[in-house]
Amino acid sequence: MSATPHPECPGDEILQEIAAGLTSPEMAEYHTRHISMCNYCGPALKRYLHEFSTESTSEDEALLAQLRTSTPKWQKEFVNQHVIPGGHNKSVTWGKSRGFWSWPKLIGFGAAAAVMIVVITLSLSRFRSGNDNQLVASVALERRTTEMRLPAVPYSEFRPLTTTLGNEGDQGAGFDRPKLLAAKAEVGKELVSGANDPKVLQLEGEVALLEGTPKAVTIAKKALEDARDAGLNSPSLQIDLAASNFEYEMKTNPEQPNLRKTIDLLQGIIDDAKLKSNDENRLVALFNLALAYEKSNQLDIARRTWEQYLQSDSSSPWASEARSHLNKLPKPKQQGKSEGNGASNAESDLYTAVTLWLPDAMKQPDGGSPQRLNELADLTIKEHSDFWLKDFLIALKSGSSQPVTELGAAVVANQQGRTADALQHARHAIAGFARQHNSPGELRAQYEEVYAYQRQLNGSACRSRAGPLAQSLSSTKYPWLQSQTALENAICLNFLGNYSTIDDEIARSRKLAIQANYSTLLMRIISIAAEIHLLNEKNCDKAWRDSVQGLQEYWKGNHPPQRLYQFYAVLGQCADQSQNYHAAKTLIEQAILLKEEIAKQDHSSDNTIVRGTLYFYLSNILEALGESAQAEEKAKKADSILENTTESTANSFRVPIKIRLAEIQLAHSNTETALFTLLSARDLLKTTDDQFFALDFQRVLGDIDFHLHKFDDAAIAYQNGIVLAENSLSTLKHSAGRLQWITRTEDLYKGLIRIWIQQDQHQNAWKLWEWYRSRSMIAKTGQASAPAVSQISWPLLQRQILPPTMPSKLGSRIVYLAYDDGVEIWVIDQKGIKPHWVEISRGDLERLVKNFAEECSTGTSNLNQVRALAQKLYSTLFSPIARDLHQQTLTVELDRPLQGLLFEVLRNNDGYVVQKFQVLYSPGILVEETLRKPEQSRNSDMLVQLEGAGYVPGREGFRSAIEDLFPRRKTVKGATSTLQEIRTALASGNIFNFIGHGEENGISTALRIKDKPDELLLQSSDIPKSLRQLKLATLSACSTGTSNDNGLLDTGNLANSFLAAGVPNVVASRWNVASDSTQALIESFYRNIRDGQTAVAALQKAQRDLLILHDHPYYWAGFYLAGRAN
Repeated sequence: MSATPHPECPGDEILQEIAAGLTSPEMAEYHTRHISMCNYCGPALKRYLHEFSTESTSEDEALLAQLRTSTPKWQKEFVNQHVIPGGHNKSVTWGKSRGFWSWPKLIGFGAAAAVMIVVITLSLSRFRSGNDNQLVASVALERRTTEMRLPAVPYSEFRPLTTTLGNEGDQGAGFDRPKLLAAKAEVGKELVSGANDPKVLQLEGEVALLEGTPKAVTIAKKALEDARDAGLNSPSLQIDLAASNFEYEMKTNPEQPNLRKTIDLLQGIIDDAKLKSNDENRLVALFNLALAYEKSNQLDIARRTWEQYLQSDSSSPWASEARSHLNKLPKPKQQGKSEGNGASNAESDLYTAVTLWLPDAMKQPDGGSPQRLNELADLTIKEHSDFWLKDFLIALKSGSSQPVTELGAAVVANQQGRTADALQHARHAIAGFARQHNSPGELRAQYEEVYAYQRQLNGSACRSRAGPLAQSLSSTKYPWLQSQTALENAICLNFLGNYSTIDDEIARSRKLAIQANYSTLLMRIISIAAEIHLLNEKNCDKAWRDSVQGLQEYWKGNHPPQRLYQFYAVLGQCADQSQNYHAAKTLIEQAILLKEEIAKQDHSSDNTIVRGTLYFYLSNILEALGESAQAEEKAKKADSILENTTESTANSFRVPIKIRLAEIQLAHSNTETALFTLLSARDLLKTTDDQFFALDFQRVLGDIDFHLHKFDDAAIAYQNGIVLAENSLSTLKHSAGRLQWITRTEDLYKGLIRIWIQQDQHQNAWKLWEWYRSRSMIAKTGQASAPAVSQISWPLLQRQILPPTMPSKLGSRIVYLAYDDGVEIWVIDQKGIKPHWVEISRGDLERLVKNFAEECSTGTSNLNQVRALAQKLYSTLFSPIARDLHQQTLTVELDRPLQGLLFEVLRNNDGYVVQKFQVLYSPGILVEETLRKPEQSRNSDMLVQLEGAGYVPGREGFRSAIEDLFPRRKTVKGATSTLQEIRTALASGNIFNFIGHGEENGISTALRIKDKPDELLLQSSDIPKSLRQLKLATLSACSTGTSNDNGLLDTGNLANSFLAAGVPNVVASRWNVASDSTQALIESFYRNIRDGQTAVAALQKAQRDLLILHDHPYYWAGFYLAGRAN
């Protein structure tokens, strides 16, 4: 093969188009003679054809056999005309001829020509078949906008769109991309005829993905998910889904992308034993997987994956791109000793100083260790403003080797997980330093005691010592000890279920580490904080992003491998929790690899308990993947590691592993096995104070008993868990803790409710649900307080939860509870409770609700598709209860999986729900009782309008139109007001309206009051705790009523904060609303209010009026009413 093209060669672009089947048959045949004889073009075309397509399918072979190019007659004519000199003037004898041009010798002499016949024939067959791959390939060849490979798409240079804030990119489907425009037109035609065809949906997704704008990527993601939900299950679709998730994350969170799903999908293809090692889809997946690891800062795995790819593809243009990525990655680090590993610096040398240099200095005062210690003491002051070592050396007395030795032994024992030994050594060191009046030494030894208790999961002992230690350290200049102690305190508070100050302690620890420039310590803080959030809030997204940030910091410096291991352990747990088991498997395997390397390099740093626990984690993941033999092998490995340890803490670490394994076994319908696994953890549970372990144990036990139809036993397990949950709630003072409590305890309450539903105790089931929904909100408002911990028991709780009567004047209330296998719907009115059970999988229901909300929130979405989804949801969630609804006002309570349901937008052939009913969303009937009764508007009402920052079209007219309706009014200009002035104005008004913009603030939305540099955002926590005069609030901006899936119970939700302050009615938005329709709706709403209508009636009329002008829900359903019915 020639390395360079000849002057007469047609060029790589034409070769690529021929391979992809993008040229006309005439053009392809025009180039055939040259390609078949050229030692550059022939091999190049073969390579491009290989890149373009997977192995030929049976359809390809059938089509190929039908083409004239496959017949011997055509092949003879082709060679006679294009290969043999003289063409028609030569007579050729085929088959038996011994002449120079006999067919067998022609094959040997002109292999390139013969191969090109097949190659070009195949490419032409694909052109004539109208394969959708051609369409995608044409767009990719015109401009490749994604770094990832797509199936059956040839190589082209990556040329991303340049996107700026608030801008869709410089080249979407513009006239400079005619192939893209043509492809979109073709997809549009196919969608008309086959809107539900998953192949068409996949084609739509691929073309939109290559368009490359943020909006197009969102469309691609949805189309590909729809294709999956429609039943398409192929490696090519998995690759497309992975690529769409990759592009979405890289455009929305480029610094901390959450590529967990991308990695899981691609790793699943790699792990698929049915795919051959040279399968094209597998090769594409391997390329993309390496890229996903690289962008996730998992650079050691990325390096290994790029190398694996290059073993299969070493010469294609894709290989050159892969090699370029590989060469940019940092070289593998030499794994070494625990915290002392890496280049010498003050932070890394602290471990070595305590464990080696100090004991050696006491034995050999004239050796080199004293000098190293003094140099390190000066360096820690210079680099970290930390005076601990300097003060320690000053206080150190000759002949005081015993406490120094004990301290070093305590540090090493803690490092190895020998916590009982660590406690003994630490106590001896504390006593020895105290006798010598060496306060710095005593404080460090006390920290090792706290750390040992933390490693034992002994929250109460840890907490009782961490508090006083933190107080003693407060007056010192020892930031390393201060930061570490605050972090241990947070961990131990977490064990005890006391969440109220965890975030404060973590923030304090982080601040100290940053101020003192302790970068390795900061990475430990990031990983621990991510793990706590993962466990408490089940917030895998935040834990993943925090860990990606930590990994980025890791690769910038020379840090010990222990820090790298911690990030992989968190990432693996996150993937496991979200059931991304293929990703979890790789990440936990990487954590094990690091731990094994640490143990191999430095046995003194080997923590056998952690290493054994990791193998148990891996065993559980393999069990979830159905790889039982491998799971058993890893479990035996874990047992072999742990069987030699005498440390009682090892049993404590087995508790969550066994609970999780039981959960996995139950999910696989191995119920009896799950029960055996779980009960084996009962005695181990007594070795730990971790309340989460106890909660999870009772929850899983209840679930197992329920599946065994042991309903009474299941009820007892759930009741025991609820008692623990209520004990935890009694300690919570802050909103973040309450939100964690909601997330962690919900399944316990819903489990007992399911039992009572099964036993036809619907009245008690409803009362328990309302109790649960009220717990976080009532605690926030201060309307009720939980009993002291010592008073909580199930009989006492039962009397509070199940009062003889519930609030009267219920109206028509609809309550939805979602379970894995269906939805329980209660219709509650003066006549009692009418239960309905609808069978539908939770996953299907959540996807349906999500798709419906997304379609409604986009004004350009297809109205027919919106209506189809609305009717499907109507038949699922409304039709079963329609006959039980006898009042015009409906109060709706939605469970977490249904928080995105647009109830008033459901429809049948007669129209939308809102055209017949008034709809109000309730935080729960017990919460409603804490709110004032809604009142009609009066002339004396004070209107307060707050104007936020940013341009709002028609702002002046909008503000004036509402002002004209109220004789008493006040306008607060955010640009010139302080936060306190805004809070005072809120407290003084009867009606409140915000005009401006909402802005994403984490998972919730804040009101933008001032722009930078004096930026001010009004967050949920800024709303006054009591607004006893305010009877109505409208938040006329984008997404002001959104948050996570806790909905109105989310303490970060703005609507939640107004309700918690006692405001009976709040109007907030669901999505980024349009200014003109928002102003029309809110103006109409307030006119209706001034006409004497209730808030729920006023909003219904405003929505119905707007619906006449704009039938699409985007324009009239963007706002909802929350609070109390009349």
